[in-house]
Amino acid sequence: MRRAPAVRQSTAGSMPVPRRRRWLRAAAWFTALLLAATASVVALSKRAQAVEPQRYQPSAELEGALQLVPDIGRGGSRYQRHCADCHGKDGWGSVDGRTPVVAGQHYQYLVKQIADLRRGQDREYAAFDVVALRVLHGNQAIADVAAYVSGMEPSRHPRTGAGDQVRLGGELYDWLCRGCHEDSGEGHAIFFIPSISAQHYEYLLQQLDDFAAGHRLNAPPEVLDLAAMLSDAERAAVADYVSRLGPPPEVMVDVIDSSRIVENPDAVRVRQD
Repeated sequence: MRRAPAVRQSTAGSMPVPRRRRWLRAAAWFTALLLAATASVVALSKRAQAVEPQRYQPSAELEGALQLVPDIGRGGSRYQRHCADCHGKDGWGSVDGRTPVVAGQHYQYLVKQIADLRRGQDREYAAFDVVALRVLHGNQAIADVAAYVSGMEPSRHPRTGAGDQVRLGGELYDWLCRGCHEDSGEGHAIFFIPSISAQHYEYLLQQLDDFAAGHRLNAPPEVLDLAAMLSDAERAAVADYVSRLGPPPEVMVDVIDSSRIVENPDAVRVRQD
């Protein structure tokens, strides 16, 4: 009877050579796949981490308006005459959620947005650019309206999405948005990062879609890239999650020194930092 040939053993261990070679090939393939996946994650993480709060490069009109002492009473009159038809008398936007809540927004950000609209650097299209150009012309008018609006109480009942992807939206928000917009979506006034809490779902989704399409001309390029990186469903999930973020316990009315302005009867308590 012929004896079966002995299987040659590896000098490095007891595993048969053919089996060891197959294992090494599988390990090499798995390692290459893991490295490729890791490289992709690192690349995406670097893009996410690239969004740091950056100071906005202001225009002359923005700088001029921020140096003025606003008259909130006059700003309220202008707002009710020219802005309330779209944004509501209380600044809570439209019933369909397409016109945003502006009440309680950072004073600095409101001034910036109006100034950007006036110089055509906010968006490729905007229904309210006519108001900004024809009515809110002049640094004083900009400062007055922005101060009045920032002192209005934020909405407590914004429109929300379907609610079926809120968990996903929260995970994406934690990864991509929280670093700039903070836990409650309050943003940073000094960096012109807006408060996005208590905002309508429809408006938030439209802005994310505009970011992805490159229509928001005054947004940081990194923000446009991040929005474009998300799918339609992911942008909808983020918008739904953000729409459910209530305003923080102390409402952020980041106007200039409250001792220098006319008291606004509609304003909530100014936070002293």
